[in-house]
Amino acid sequence: MNDNYSLPVFVDSKKLEFVDSPNPMVRRKRFELFGGQESGRVTSIVEYLPNSKFHQHPHPQGEEILVLQGVFSDESGDYPEGSYLLNPEGFVHAPFSKDGCLILVKLRQAPGTDRQHIAKQTLNAEWQAFADYQLIQLHNDLKYQEEAYLVKLNGKLELKDIVKSCNENQLFEIFVLKGNLEFKQPMDKDCWGRMLLAEAAQHSLTGDATVYLKFGHLRPDIS
Repeated sequence: MNDNYSLPVFVDSKKLEFVDSPNPMVRRKRFELFGGQESGRVTSIVEYLPNSKFHQHPHPQGEEILVLQGVFSDESGDYPEGSYLLNPEGFVHAPFSKDGCLILVKLRQAPGTDRQHIAKQTLNAEWQAFADYQLIQLHNDLKYQEEAYLVKLNGKLELKDIVKSCNENQLFEIFVLKGNLEFKQPMDKDCWGRMLLAEAAQHSLTGDATVYLKFGHLRPDIS
């Protein structure tokens, strides 16, 4: 599913239906899937219904989460809307949600046993201000060539201004949290896109929107 990294892909999740996971209290909308249905590399929106929970499990090659609505919880704490988590390889948890939540999830896309666990709340974080946009850095790993940000856009952002270097194997991803923008095509709330970073860096984001950006990570099919 959308497993050719050489091709740009855009998905409007509002047009997708939620599909049950192995736990029917947890549902998902998948944007991309590489490999097995329950063991592959995947990016998706996941909905935890009230009083839902998963059994304890590990996350081979890591897990990234951005909480979109509600409160996501596990043994390490409660994470309300705006929380960003990076659970590295070797991390084990039994996630649940008392009142329900909606999260953006990336599985098997953060390999490496030397990564640090990240838990960051962005709602009260300070934004770094520029002329037409503001940034909150979620994650910056020089070893793994990855960067992730929240961006408040009010005008135009030339992506080359924040992408300092790239090679042909690196990726760029965007997810619109609210508002509207133009980026190769119109995007609004809950739209997701992915392409090679070298191509994305030739374009700009224009509009009034808040977005999640991740870039610099290597193509997962490159060892």
